[in-house]
Amino acid sequence: MYPAKIGIVLSDSALWQEVQASLAALPVQVVFELQGVPDPWSLLEKIEKFAPETLLLEPSTLPIALSDFVRDLRSTGVDCEVVVVRSRPSPDDILDALRAGAMEYLYPPLGDSLKDALARVSRRRDEHLAGAQAKSRRGKLIGVLSVKGGCGATTLACHTALEIAHHTQHGTLLADLDFHCGLVRFLMQSKSRYSLLDAANNLQRLDPSFWRGLVSNGYDGLEVIASTPLEVPQRSPADRELRRVLHFIRSQYDWTVADLGQGLDAVALSEIEELDTLILVVTQEVPALQLAKLMLRFIHESGVPADKIRLVVNRVARRNGISLEDVESVLGIPVFAAIPNDYGSLEQAYAHGRLLPEGHRVRNAIKELTQRLTGLTTPEPRKKFNLFGL
Repeated sequence: MYPAKIGIVLSDSALWQEVQASLAALPVQVVFELQGVPDPWSLLEKIEKFAPETLLLEPSTLPIALSDFVRDLRSTGVDCEVVVVRSRPSPDDILDALRAGAMEYLYPPLGDSLKDALARVSRRRDEHLAGAQAKSRRGKLIGVLSVKGGCGATTLACHTALEIAHHTQHGTLLADLDFHCGLVRFLMQSKSRYSLLDAANNLQRLDPSFWRGLVSNGYDGLEVIASTPLEVPQRSPADRELRRVLHFIRSQYDWTVADLGQGLDAVALSEIEELDTLILVVTQEVPALQLAKLMLRFIHESGVPADKIRLVVNRVARRNGISLEDVESVLGIPVFAAIPNDYGSLEQAYAHGRLLPEGHRVRNAIKELTQRLTGLTTPEPRKKFNLFGL
């Protein structure tokens, strides 16, 4: 048994030819080949994109220390083992490579040694996966995106996260990914001054203990993380940084609801690729429908599966010249849910620092949407213990 996918980073031409000759007889797929690495992030992006199970690496191609690269590789969440390949070995170099986190160290003549090393890597991977299968966790990630400002994506994200937390009675995260004008901190009355940007700026420290210092708790079972710190942010997170933060979040929560803000740009498209489900929020307005049509076309052309998208019409008025059937006809996809309009109640609730109360018709509509979206149902209340069984 051998790894199905392999990445190769070698600069020595003779070494490269010998690796190619050794791999030719093995049932493996080389997903990328590089002769040099201008910066470590470009290599990490390729690894995240192609997800090789093994990386055949000549450390001299790296612009950073091997130990630093292996540490960054582990933070991507991709299960990829490093096999160091050198043209000339030395005892100190072998020891340094293994201490840095390399799984194997190879040098010519490769021949059977590469074959045996890949078999050992595959065997160890299988043993590791078998042992970790019961403990593995990949939570669901739901994104809420508004086609334009004023459609109510943040309101929908906050109430949806609250409903999921209520249904599951487990840890749920509400994450603000709107790095331009995120309002989750205000609407949820978050007390933490930290944010997702702090996580992106400290990837080398990102673990459960560090993460707990960033999030805030406002409602039972629901944790909240803002997009930017209270101070004026100096930058938005890079695509690779955001992906790694999202991978970490998946490992910590069964359900995450992300407010993606409004409109579609490169950052939003990158976020959509990481989602399990995208809630696209629109209203019964001609400008909103026009933008939604353009956005859906762009999302489709970018390769996002159509079954990932759920269309939600928000602030549905009883009397409107544009019906839900008209919305479906214009956009070419079914309406997943319709949320009634009660702007006054929302304004009043936000003015008092809270969300809509249970039983409100808007809250009930979002509760029904959440149940359809997740398959979760409201847990029955526990019966009180009675000594006499009455």
